[in-house]
Amino acid sequence: MKILLLTYAVSPYRGSEYSVAWNHITQIAKNHQVTVLYGTSGAHIGDDDDMRDFHKRRKIDNVEWHRVLPSNLTNSFNFFNKKGYFTYSFYVAYRRWHKDVYDYCKSNINVDDFDVVHFQSPIGYREPGYLWKLGLPYLWGPIGGANSLDSRLLSALPKSGKVKLLIRKVLNLFQLRYSFRLKKALKATDLLLTATTENQDVFETIHGVKSVYLPENGTIGEYLGEIKHRECTDKVNLIWIGSIDARKALRLLIDSFEYIDDPHVFTVHVLGNGPLKDDLTAYAEERGLGSVFVWHGHISRKQVLETIQNADLHVITSVSEANTTVIWESIQNGVPTMSLDHCGMRDIISENSGIKVKLADYPKLVESFGRALDNISKDKRILTELVPGVKESFYKYHWDKRVVLFDDLYEKAIKNWQSKNSIKNI
Repeated sequence: MKILLLTYAVSPYRGSEYSVAWNHITQIAKNHQVTVLYGTSGAHIGDDDDMRDFHKRRKIDNVEWHRVLPSNLTNSFNFFNKKGYFTYSFYVAYRRWHKDVYDYCKSNINVDDFDVVHFQSPIGYREPGYLWKLGLPYLWGPIGGANSLDSRLLSALPKSGKVKLLIRKVLNLFQLRYSFRLKKALKATDLLLTATTENQDVFETIHGVKSVYLPENGTIGEYLGEIKHRECTDKVNLIWIGSIDARKALRLLIDSFEYIDDPHVFTVHVLGNGPLKDDLTAYAEERGLGSVFVWHGHISRKQVLETIQNADLHVITSVSEANTTVIWESIQNGVPTMSLDHCGMRDIISENSGIKVKLADYPKLVESFGRALDNISKDKRILTELVPGVKESFYKYHWDKRVVLFDDLYEKAIKNWQSKNSIKNI
């Protein structure tokens, strides 16, 4: 098939949404001709250092790249975001960039050459773009962001975080139900993919739209868990990765150590920076955990992967998440994950591959988290016995399987489009 694929950000060198797009493009190009429309391979709309560097070194067969430059109007909207004064202006610029993409297609792309259009990433549903207006079979997703924060988790947040996420929750509920553009895009979508089963339920309940559940990313390459000795020593290395902000709720992990008889069995490697780093560093010190928590800050991707390879357990404390890229990297390295039992983690982590802590009010949640870690400190075989399940997950969610899967999904989108159009013509 000939696929017209839209992704905002893509890079062969970065993680998160950049790697999601990269993995999708490189895998789908094994069977199809892919024309990629993208906006950035760097920090801001229009940045292209990564892809320019890649194109100097090699190319990918069956892929044609089109960087859609932001218009002057888009750049003006994004000015304050780039300067760091008002980051929310990005969303206005991002919406306008999607109009740039649509105009670019109308002027530079012969859309009749394509079998299907796929708006692939980022996964947030709030910006549906405009390519559904091209009149071709249209696939959107995987998308996420529609799930609502469980109110019991608000206690895990500082005051500023509570306010921010409460505002987000209200706006999310309003936009999800009443956004005119969202409704039009959903109606025009021939096949919708949702990144979590929570999001799948939301779109069916509110909009009556059935979707295919598919995590936006997956595992890739070879399984690396065999190269390490999985028997835990006296020390258990935990790894926590992410922006140290309210949504990631690192304080939950710190508080949970109250229920661990010997906290010094653990070393917690915290990778990342954020607005709450200094406060939480001091908070851990106050609770006698200064030697337990090691704060690495921002480190290179190579160092991140090396730290994962040496970890015994990956911990996620996020109160809201889709499917963080780190969970796939942990699976690839044979490292089990411990998380709250919600969001994308609920779908990916099985009883045989990790530990899921049931949602509850904050004091109970902290206790449950701490008790689970205390059990590990007293019987390290708990982690060793999870490793075979992690290996199974590696192959279950491998990108190689998605090559054939997307063959079927694209064909299904085309058939749905044909069926809708045949009904219109009756």
